[in-house]
Amino acid sequence: MKKIFLTSLLISMIVFISCKEKVTNPPDNPLPEGYQQDVPWLSLADSPWPMNHHDPQNTGRSNFVGPKSGANYLVIPTSYHESGVSIGKDSSIYFASLTNIFSYTPDGQLNWKRLVDSLGWETYTTPLVSSNGNIFVVIPLTGRISCFDASGTKIWSYKNSEQIWQKTLVIDKVGNIYFIDAGSTLNVLSSQGQLLWSITDSRFWVGYSSLVFSPDGKTLYSAGLNPSLFAIDISQRQIKWVFGRYSNRQEPMIDAQGNIYLLTKTDSIDGEKPALYSLKPDGTVRWVYVHNNALEKEIYTNSPTIDKNGNIYFAFDSLYSVDYQGKLRWKRPLSFSCIADCPLVCDAEGNVYVGLTTPEQQYITIKAFNSNGVLIWENNFTTTGFGQVGGSPAILNSKLIFPSWRSKEIFIIK
Repeated sequence: MKKIFLTSLLISMIVFISCKEKVTNPPDNPLPEGYQQDVPWLSLADSPWPMNHHDPQNTGRSNFVGPKSGANYLVIPTSYHESGVSIGKDSSIYFASLTNIFSYTPDGQLNWKRLVDSLGWETYTTPLVSSNGNIFVVIPLTGRISCFDASGTKIWSYKNSEQIWQKTLVIDKVGNIYFIDAGSTLNVLSSQGQLLWSITDSRFWVGYSSLVFSPDGKTLYSAGLNPSLFAIDISQRQIKWVFGRYSNRQEPMIDAQGNIYLLTKTDSIDGEKPALYSLKPDGTVRWVYVHNNALEKEIYTNSPTIDKNGNIYFAFDSLYSVDYQGKLRWKRPLSFSCIADCPLVCDAEGNVYVGLTTPEQQYITIKAFNSNGVLIWENNFTTTGFGQVGGSPAILNSKLIFPSWRSKEIFIIK
């Protein structure tokens, strides 16, 4: 009897221990649905803002906090420019203007200025900084791409057969450079400036836009004349799928889960309605938010941004915020007569920075909102040229680097 009791006790203990070992406790702080982890991209510089709109997914999201007030700022005086700004590993600020590339310190002091080509006009391609600190810049009119090191020494130059009218070059995970030229050709260069391969399709949008990568680096997205969006398999070097039937000049934004966000129009029997689409990685519709803002047709430089919690922000004459499932969180009018005509950016706290073109064309207006839509600050910044915005700003450790458009000022707001 004693042996039976001991045997039963032993079996019970084994069962209890086995069951106990299989119990898994949930994490103390589970991540919310749609939380945006940073996408590793080792070919890019480990810097606060290495390329146009921050990253190859076009998110405009920084890991740094932006300025708490717009009152304290200094001005970098430049020549006529349209480029956005990027930031190097040593926090140097890079931008292009006409025929030159410039490097400035975060305090607004000139590091160096280099001639890229002898002829330049409408130079709005933002420099890109790679992992070794090299800077790639384009002169659109001549189709020349040049690579400089961090000290301003030219490493190589590539002369494309067609002009290049894009917001930025984009870089894949191994360091190859991609762009679409005026001849409707997608070109791929090695990091040493050698042409690797190309695809030509007359439906590619060749003007002021940019290419965008999926988080895994396998799919490249391009705006299109009709269809609205192309998904390109870079290993097979062919188009995977297309979406939409409208002429689209705006590049998409991609989240960390691979979902795609595109400002375009609905394909609907009851009319073409301005909307924000969310697509799955296979090109099927995830959701659509119809905003009905008539300015959608006129503005195509206002790229959306997405915060860490998966909230999406976009703007025209109002700033909109929709959640990860496409439901409107809030909408804030920006001004009676101003338009948000440049990419939105957000900081590590979810604060969103909006640049406004003013009809008076004597200044630009910048507004900062928190994630709940509360206005934190706003200020007007006087320009010597047109009071326009257009190029992508950048965020650098409590600073907002904001370029004017077709003017001569870049503002460092502290």
